[in-house]
Amino acid sequence: MAPARDRDNSPLRHAIVMRYRTRRTHAILLSAVPVLLVVMLAAFAVRHVLAADDPDWSLLVLPAAGTALAALLTYAVYGIIAAHIGDLDKMKEDLDLAASTGRLPARWRQFTGGPGEIAGLSQAVERAFIRRQRHESEGTWIAGVLAGIPAAVIVFTGSGLVALSNAAARRRLGEFGTAPGHSIFSIVDHGLLDAALRRAREGRRPVEFPLNDTEGGAVDAQVVGLAEGGVISFLAPVEEVVPEQTAMDLSLGSRAPEPVPFLASTTLGALPVVSLDLETTGLEAARDRIVSIGAVRVQDGHVFTGACLDLLVKPGIPIPERSFRVHGIGDELVAGAPALPELWEELTLFCKGCVIVGHQIGFDLAVLAAEAKRHKLPPLAAPALDTMALFKHIAPDERIGLDSAAEAMGLSIFGRHTALGDAIVTAELFNAMVPELRLRGIADYGAALDVAAPRPWGRD
Repeated sequence: MAPARDRDNSPLRHAIVMRYRTRRTHAILLSAVPVLLVVMLAAFAVRHVLAADDPDWSLLVLPAAGTALAALLTYAVYGIIAAHIGDLDKMKEDLDLAASTGRLPARWRQFTGGPGEIAGLSQAVERAFIRRQRHESEGTWIAGVLAGIPAAVIVFTGSGLVALSNAAARRRLGEFGTAPGHSIFSIVDHGLLDAALRRAREGRRPVEFPLNDTEGGAVDAQVVGLAEGGVISFLAPVEEVVPEQTAMDLSLGSRAPEPVPFLASTTLGALPVVSLDLETTGLEAARDRIVSIGAVRVQDGHVFTGACLDLLVKPGIPIPERSFRVHGIGDELVAGAPALPELWEELTLFCKGCVIVGHQIGFDLAVLAAEAKRHKLPPLAAPALDTMALFKHIAPDERIGLDSAAEAMGLSIFGRHTALGDAIVTAELFNAMVPELRLRGIADYGAALDVAAPRPWGRD
């Protein structure tokens, strides 16, 4: 059974609990309305009827009818909220059960057809569990494959991070440099491995690659080149191959490649891209402040969600109610967040060497420029493309907002009005537009820049 602390710390469970408490408070306040109406009716009766020398009880007919009608409407609304609370309470229980069993109960499906908020929550939870189950099933399948191969295996990414190793490899070569997350270059020479990978890819076959074990003995290994990274393997006694001891972090394989220099002739698909979005205190770029930053790496048609930024920022000014209603970020949520100067280096390093894309990205860049000037920070010097302008060249007659553009390109929309959610939707939109833009003669960075360079914010 999952420890209680794991269930308590679940962000999804926390969200459901908070909604449950909010709706319960609403119900309690709503139930007080009929009581207040009755008290007001009694006060009216005492003052205007009973206190009169000749009481006229007909004066109470309309107030009493109004009170009864208001009470009925109040209890009708209370019934709706009570049902809502019941669903949230069941979701809490089911989520606790899922934390113990690793799967959602069968009754979970009933929530997908509920009210908008309930359906949205249930779908978000389902997506999270589907991703986790897919990850676990992939790991189980790989461990099963390795169980039938008498070999030591190490899989590493394009940046040299070990994503998978089995017990035989770690026993022979040591934990350091072979455990997931370690750099393979801590146990092999960077230049020799790169040369071996090039030969393997050019010849499309494994090549010999000598290693030394923990005792200094020679190991006759071979290396195979993958599209990003490679595999080192060597024969091992069957008793050393223990599938239960295969260690892996498959998310490492989804990390973005290091940005490489690009030219005007670089195709849009090969362009190293960062999709960026900000949530702010308002829409005046020179005056308003950043409350959240979302960014995700994009390249070769893939959105690398393992390489993303999702940062809350303390703005230093109160967040207006109208802005809170859009993005749901209030003063309490950012009270303990770092100020922008503390996050600036992380943001600039994340964007370094990439082209920033965003929907109406001119606004985001103007806000960043104003914040940099305000805090005396180095400017964010990165080229950019506006996906709104690119979309105009594909569908000039369509509405050009992010929701409309995504729907027009057949994309699913989720997580809107969160910085990271909008950044991911924009990244998917950019990838979906690449082949359409190519058909319209906008195939490379230079052509895209000609039509979609961000305009200074506030100008036509």
